[in-house]
Amino acid sequence: MSDKKANQESQLGELLTDQLEVALPTAIKEENRLNVILYGPDASGRTTTANYMAQEHQRSIIRMDQLVDFWQKRGHAMYDEAAKILEEKAEKLAADLAEEEKNKKKKKKKNEEEVEIKREEYKYLPRELLVRMLSKRLEEEDCNAGAIFDNLTSEYWPGDKFGVELICDAAPRQNVQVVLFNFNKEGGHQNAEDGEEGADEEEMEVCTNYRYARRHNPAFQTTKEDKPAEQTESKKSLKKSSNAKARKPIKEAKKNPVQIAAEAKAAEEAEE
Repeated sequence: MSDKKANQESQLGELLTDQLEVALPTAIKEENRLNVILYGPDASGRTTTANYMAQEHQRSIIRMDQLVDFWQKRGHAMYDEAAKILEEKAEKLAADLAEEEKNKKKKKKKNEEEVEIKREEYKYLPRELLVRMLSKRLEEEDCNAGAIFDNLTSEYWPGDKFGVELICDAAPRQNVQVVLFNFNKEGGHQNAEDGEEGADEEEMEVCTNYRYARRHNPAFQTTKEDKPAEQTESKKSLKKSSNAKARKPIKEAKKNPVQIAAEAKAAEEAEE
């Protein structure tokens, strides 16, 4: 389900990019070209920023997760090379899984550790091939002044940090800048509709760019209906504490022996 959703979002992003009429920049020297990497979590405004920068600065948007598909659509020899590697890796994965099943049936030796098969690693393409693909992509006419890089993660390499390294390796003589989109974790707000007392507050990830909007979100503010209830509870607690103080017995002051003897003598004289 998550793969299907990610695929739909990727196709939507591609359609939105195709609809934007970005004027091609004038060709400049390679050492003067500027590439911008948008680095951060999903739903942080990366794609919106990329589309705005593409219009303002005449840069093409390169979605790294679509790099291999770009050459597949053009029927380039580099994709044929990638497809052959992926086919060989798929065969190796099938052989390794069959070997794993055999080993499960055998008796394990003492201190023998099972080797976990990570299926996603069988889809990784060689670094050298990916660098060639990206270098060739940057030679296209729409990258005359540089490019804007978005969606750094892909099934064909380990993660977004690897994607950043690919960009730096593919454009060694060009300028590269990284724009970070950060999320800060903040305490959540207890939903009043749940009616649960003492519920644990959820920890929420909030984009720093939208901190102001969150502070002014009605869901995170105390309503007028909540305030009288809070005041009533505070009054009840104060009343309970005052009643508790009133119930406490008053302790008599301790008398010293001289005072006790003087009082006893006075009482005897009064009887005589």
